[in-house]
Amino acid sequence: SLVGSEMCIRDRSTGGKQGSDVIKINLSSKSDPFQEIKTFQQNNELNEKNAGAIIPSLKLLDLHGVSRSHLYHSLLTSLRSHLLSRVDELSQENLSSLLTSVFPYIAFEELRPIAIAIMKRLTDIPKPILAQLASNSSLYSECPIEVKRQGGSISSSQQVLRDV
Repeated sequence: SLVGSEMCIRDRSTGGKQGSDVIKINLSSKSDPFQEIKTFQQNNELNEKNAGAIIPSLKLLDLHGVSRSHLYHSLLTSLRSHLLSRVDELSQENLSSLLTSVFPYIAFEELRPIAIAIMKRLTDIPKPILAQLASNSSLYSECPIEVKRQGGSISSSQQVLRDV
C-alpha cells in the first residue's frame, strides 16, 4: 500500500488528543484497517495515477531495506522544514487557512512546530483555537508570547498562573 498505517485518517473536526484517539480507533478497531487507509487515499487523491513516479522508488527503497516508517519520518521532517521556512512568506489569509488545516493535529509533536509558527505570525487567531490552547496548559506553555497576548478569552489571572 502506498500509504501505510503510519498515515493519519483526516478528521478536521477533531483535534489534539481526540484526533490521536480517532486515528487509533480507525486503524485498530475497524474490521478492515486497509479500507480505512484506502478511504484516506481516496479523500486525499493519493492513488497510483498521482503517485506514478513514487511506486518504483518505493520498490527500490524496499530492496535496500529502508522501512516505510523511516521513509515517512524522513519525508515528514523534510516537508516540515520546508513549510516552516515558508511561513514568513504567507499572507494572513493563507496563514489562517493553513492553521485551520494543521491545528487538529497539534497533539502530534512532529506537526506542532508548524501550528505554533503559524499562530506566532497570525494577527487574529480564531477564538476556538485560543480556547483550546487555554484549556491545555502543556500546549499553552509552548506558545510564544505573540500567541499568549491574543488570549483575550483567558482571564489575566490564568495567564499569570500559566506563565509562572
